[in-house]
Amino acid sequence: MSRFQYILILFPLWLLNAQDSYIGPVTFDYSGDQVGVFESVIFDTIPSGGALTAANSDSIWIIISALDQTAPDTFDLFMALMQDTASQVHPRSWSITESDPEDIDFLMIYVPGIDSTFINQFSTFFPDSSTTADTATVDSMITIIIQELMDDVYVSIAGDLVIETATDTTFSGSFYGTFLKGEVTWPLPQINISNGTFSVNKATTTSLDILEFPMVVPELFSLDPPYPNPFNSSTILRFNVPKSEYVSLDIYDISGRHMETLIQKHVSQGKHSIKWNAHHYSSGIYFALLQTQHQSITQKVYLLK
Repeated sequence: MSRFQYILILFPLWLLNAQDSYIGPVTFDYSGDQVGVFESVIFDTIPSGGALTAANSDSIWIIISALDQTAPDTFDLFMALMQDTASQVHPRSWSITESDPEDIDFLMIYVPGIDSTFINQFSTFFPDSSTTADTATVDSMITIIIQELMDDVYVSIAGDLVIETATDTTFSGSFYGTFLKGEVTWPLPQINISNGTFSVNKATTTSLDILEFPMVVPELFSLDPPYPNPFNSSTILRFNVPKSEYVSLDIYDISGRHMETLIQKHVSQGKHSIKWNAHHYSSGIYFALLQTQHQSITQKVYLLK
């Protein structure tokens, strides 16, 4: 089988636990069919690079991911996925080889020109400060990419990635590679990545921490993902409370700055909804925070104009 065929099956479909999220820049130069510089930034200033580590019983997965906005509604995606038998991230290197395609523990992909509609599916895997328990899985990330972007994916056929420094809260390193496009054409479209660097720090809660409480959220206390999301101008926020009580629903920007209060009153038990009209705000990532006296929950919201 070719490496392109094995991309469909190289990662087993299991749920991973003991996950940690990281945030930090990912940069590289690329040449070949396309030429440019990749910088993990969207909406001009919002950092969009990071990593996820996830362990099962006998190995750890390290997933580095980043988006670069190349036009108002167009993005480039880079991902590197590595498996290690160690219990935590540590300095080491991975190399891509064609010698044993059935035993792949390292893969890099590059997808240029993604439409903004893809962000809604992929954004749930980005590490952020709104949660301490990411539910992403390697298989769900790969499934979305394969199903939605297979015709546009450049897959690594050669290259190295090195984690040069690692601590309990951060790791950094470098990478390079040769990538071929998955579609069957001749000659195969090729991109070469060079001068790749990454430096990520474990995600911690932002100033939203002061609004959160270390209590178990009851099953019926919930804030649904906004719909639509991403959105232009307005979106609907739906939430459920298990009993009649005083609640507030606030909007914060990515830096933790309070932007707007949507609700601040007693509400009855059950489901509620409210429209957030954001036409006067700039494009970017926002957080909706629902809280009562003893509970809080957040959802990430993407405003695209």
